Amino acid sequence: MNQVGYQVPHSGRGYAAVAIFSTQEYDLAREYIEVKLIDTLKTGIKYCVNFYVSLANDFNFGSTGMGAYLSTNILHQCDIEFSTLLFQPQVYASLTEPIMDTVNWVEVSGEFIAQGGELFLTIGNFFAGESIIFQQFNNIAYVS
Repeated sequence: MNQVGYQVPHSGRGYAAVAIFSTQEYDLAREYIEVKLIDTLKTGIKYCVNFYVSLANDFNFGSTGMGAYLSTNILHQCDIEFSTLLFQPQVYASLTEPIMDTVNWVEVSGEFIAQGGELFLTIGNFFAGESIIFQQFNNIAYVS
């Protein structure tokens, strides 16, 4: 249970909540989850990335564009509030069908070939506002 609703984790003991869209004073404000990998990815190797998204109960919009971007350096700094990270994620959800399910976890998955040296995984919405499809219902997604 949190300030935007309730969801049972897909697996494990918890989940993270990120805002992927806001209509407040920050134009299309974004939040991201970023983690350092245990080891760097190897050049030319195909990797599979998957994570699960569920929309929060207490907001008004769902959207397209949730994705995962793997990089050699940290992308998100705590002093950069609500900025959109315009990178091309290697794995992302449909760009035509907003994620709208507040009950079930929706899998986002895909494969990509590493450039080599990627050490950070960042999850969020990386697409420019004009390319995102919004559907009224919710605007925060949980990631598990």
